[in-house]
Amino acid sequence: MSGTAAIAVDTGVPGVRAAFTTRAGGVSAKGHASLNIGAATGDDAGAVRRNRAIVARDLGFDAARAVVLAQVHGADVVHVGQIGRAHV
Repeated sequence: MSGTAAIAVDTGVPGVRAAFTTRAGGVSAKGHASLNIGAATGDDAGAVRRNRAIVARDLGFDAARAVVLAQVHGADVVHVGQIGRAHV
């Protein structure tokens, strides 16, 4: 990793990758500083895209292929198919 705090997790499932991040190493300002990757936080959308690109670069994947889900506490399972499409 080059400056970000992204920690890859071995999911044990071929083709499925997961990671955790801290707030270090990004471009967001003020209350979102600095590595905010949440699009629904009120942060500048361009900064979020750049932060996601930083994480993708540091973890070695194409940011355009990343699937980002909204975290909820429940029992539903989400099936991810084509990029940009998921269903419960």
